Amino acid sequence: MAMLVKYVKETGLIRGAFMSDKVSLLERQQQADADTYGYLLLNTELEVDTLDHYEIRGGELRPKTQLLLTASANPWPADGTTETTITVSPFVAVTLEVEGQKVELTSAEDPLVLTVDVPQTLLIRLKPMRGYWAEPLTLHAE
Repeated sequence: MAMLVKYVKETGLIRGAFMSDKVSLLERQQQADADTYGYLLLNTELEVDTLDHYEIRGGELRPKTQLLLTASANPWPADGTTETTITVSPFVAVTLEVEGQKVELTSAEDPLVLTVDVPQTLLIRLKPMRGYWAEPLTLHAE
């Protein structure tokens, strides 16, 4: 099975993929938005849920480096004073999405510190970026 990957030319970030046994069908999926998006036909089958682990550089599919999102405490008390600290390793400047809100981490010495006063589950994701990916981090405040 072949795969056609649609990507942003400026960043190499993959925006979608089409799979088919017939290359001619894949070729018809290419749209006339050549200024913004590029297309790459692959003879390799990738899992759709791992597309963010790759990017297109120099007309080739390349793996990104995995980052690790960690919390100093998880679960942690939802008492309004106890903190949990979110870090990225190895550190690179990133933008995290915390329940839909964007938070920029620009220095390893300035991590994201969270406190909550209501029990809840929080989802933290790495905003898609060139060169790196990370598994989402689920936090439980109890």
